[in-house]
Amino acid sequence: MERDIQDGQTETVIPSFRSRNYVSLFNDNDLEHNLNEAYQKMHRSLEEYINRGSNWIIRKVVHLEARTVKYAPINGSSYMQLPSAIKLCKGVINIQNDDNKCFLWSVLAAIHPTDNNAHRVHKYKPFENELNTTGLDFPVPIKQVEKFEKLNNLSINVFGYEGEQIFPLALSKSETAIKVLTCCIYQTKNNHTIV
Repeated sequence: MERDIQDGQTETVIPSFRSRNYVSLFNDNDLEHNLNEAYQKMHRSLEEYINRGSNWIIRKVVHLEARTVKYAPINGSSYMQLPSAIKLCKGVINIQNDDNKCFLWSVLAAIHPTDNNAHRVHKYKPFENELNTTGLDFPVPIKQVEKFEKLNNLSINVFGYEGEQIFPLALSKSETAIKVLTCCIYQTKNNHTIV
């Protein structure tokens, strides 16, 4: 940017404007919205900069950078031992399954609580067909959680746990009477959903 100052001299500066980082998981509309929002943020910053001084003129854009990373979706699979920090929680049920349906069993465990042996998959098999899983893959990818919610009139929030950190993976927009909280545990070769 340049501006004329006293005695015919020109002042030149190279300001930097940034937007925040955005995450666009599954929806192309999110990407378009995020790019537009990033552009608007940089444009507002530029306007504020120009308004702080007078007569600034943009001569050229020196550098424009957009960074992206490949999103590698994760999904639960089958039973695995939990990390000690999770295992010690009294409110966690780690269902012992071997069929890649840990998400389904976790949801059924939340809907049909049991006092004894809640970790045994046979406690939930009688209820397996009460949930609609039409068109879903097993293990259920995170991007299919919203579809599962709509098929079954449920509200499901999925959190991840990796390296002592808990973070949201899928937060429900649905307002239903039945709310389910699941957690996906990550390890190098296996992921597992618990409730």
